Amino acid sequence: PSDLSKPKDHEHTQPQTTSPTPPATELCTIKKSYILAVVGGRSQSKKLMRDIVCFRVNIASEEANIQCATNKSDESMEQRAQVLPDEKSFTNLHVSTLSGGNLRLLPNVRKGFGAVNVSQQIFLIGGSPALSMHSVDVFDVASDDWFIGPPLQVGRCWHGVCKHEKCIFVVGGCDQRNKMLTHCEMLDTRVGQWQPILEMPRPRMSLGACFSEAILYTVGGVSEASVDCFDLRSGRWRPIASLDNVHEAPGVLHFGDQLYVLGGASSVGP
Repeated sequence: PSDLSKPKDHEHTQPQTTSPTPPATELCTIKKSYILAVVGGRSQSKKLMRDIVCFRVNIASEEANIQCATNKSDESMEQRAQVLPDEKSFTNLHVSTLSGGNLRLLPNVRKGFGAVNVSQQIFLIGGSPALSMHSVDVFDVASDDWFIGPPLQVGRCWHGVCKHEKCIFVVGGCDQRNKMLTHCEMLDTRVGQWQPILEMPRPRMSLGACFSEAILYTVGGVSEASVDCFDLRSGRWRPIASLDNVHEAPGVLHFGDQLYVLGGASSVGP
């Protein structure tokens, strides 16, 4: 966004350079490559964390005759790799951890927040503690630096976050008084200002959210098995078939013509 302003400078420890070593190689053809970032949260000892762990995921063909290297160069800083065969698709998942650059520590500690990537910018939205509920931190991949994003209109944690084209949607969650929210808002990253959209028909926190084309799905949550969807074209919410069981904090994604709900906690535990 054009109106993002820089936060105070953060200290960054520069990665130590080492003499290049010969790469370990495998025979494969890389078809697609992704970066997966695991950001912040809370440790098993209930300590809020600022670290970021990044993985490069390469989808590669088994029938190749070129080399895919795992190296420790300054450019990629790939530290280890594991190849997992997929017999059905005849492809390999080549997974390696990455380090280096400024994407190593969060500017602010957060848990119960949302994260989304839009146009090579990673948005970290809301979450607790209370000082983080309205705030948005943005990492710009091109400049390798953090920026402060536009604050939420309603501070929240344990909310749903997803994107459609250049717009980010934040739905539900709970406020500082631990009240579950129906409030939803949208950020057009080309404009840089949050604006409210029609509230959900029921309050939700620890929900799953995803888009399919122009339809936003909100799934489950605390004591919830229901599923609602919001059509951007009509601007209306409507219920769809409920889940068989409560799913709190599930993973949700849309693939093909199917909506997948993964894991989470039931009404009696994990």
